[in-house]
Amino acid sequence: MNKNSENPKVGRLFQEYVCKMMSHHFKQHFDLELPIPIGKPAKNHKFDCVSEDKKIVVECKCYTWTETGNSPSAKLGALNEAVFYMSYLPDDTKKIIVIKKSRHPKKD
Repeated sequence: MNKNSENPKVGRLFQEYVCKMMSHHFKQHFDLELPIPIGKPAKNHKFDCVSEDKKIVVECKCYTWTETGNSPSAKLGALNEAVFYMSYLPDDTKKIIVIKKSRHPKKD
């Protein structure tokens, strides 16, 4: 479990790791937090990791359990939001959500 103050750093490190893995897997460069216009009228939205050709868009989520072992319900709302924004991307865009696995001593 992370302290709340550590979350931005932990999330950023995970995002950088995912982009490196995507670059290796898809054999092309990926940019961090690249804005892409979505919606009508189009407005820029920053996605976590975007391929050079903008045909692959990745959102990274790095959630941990609460101290008592509950799921972080407020953060799960952000996951719904990521899916919503990705739904505005063109149909030929590969959309990927990567969620870091988190373990808690009270959960299997």
